[in-house]
Amino acid sequence: MPKGRPGRRRESYSAQCAGGRNMNDIATEFERLLGQAAFKLWPDLPRDVQEQLFETAVPLDPAVRNSLAIFLHDHHPRTAHPPKPTQLA
Repeated sequence: MPKGRPGRRRESYSAQCAGGRNMNDIATEFERLLGQAAFKLWPDLPRDVQEQLFETAVPLDPAVRNSLAIFLHDHHPRTAHPPKPTQLA
């Protein structure tokens, strides 16, 4: 038995975090926290990682993809696509 109070088993991490919530609520909270972290770090992420996160977040819905792309471009100018090169005269 782990050290601590005699006669009591240590609670699992998920039980400690639950605080009376079910596992779906906890998973949703962790997803929200990871999403916030990704958003904060977005401008510092390599372009390929940004694209992979974006594609994973909204693989199917064109309206959501467009809204997220606009949101990211408005909040993180570095994510805007560079202008297309022009041909030399």
